[in-house]
Amino acid sequence: MCIHTGGRGVIDAIEQQLALTPQLVEPSRAALYRYGNVSSSSVWYVLAFVETFRGVQRGDRVWQLAFGSGFKCNSAVWVANRRVRAGSRSSGGDHDAWRGFDVDRMRAHLADLPH
Repeated sequence: MCIHTGGRGVIDAIEQQLALTPQLVEPSRAALYRYGNVSSSSVWYVLAFVETFRGVQRGDRVWQLAFGSGFKCNSAVWVANRRVRAGSRSSGGDHDAWRGFDVDRMRAHLADLPH
């Protein structure tokens, strides 16, 4: 899942309405945490997080959801045509956008926020 990082409320609502697990929305929360709301381009930061920290297998599907003002919504399903190993620079798995990012620190900080 690559959900547009329009805000915590957007991610929370999509998680709840689609009955998604916290693990599925974590990449979107991480992109919001690190970059804020960077409009619909945020889905590419989210995908880079998935590739960097989880990896992608050939044949995996990624659903990108992006939202705009009013009733604008767009989605795309991408199918990986190659493997991207987590953290593997040679295979594109270590994106500059996420270099040096401490996932555990983010998780601890977000866990301390009121729900």
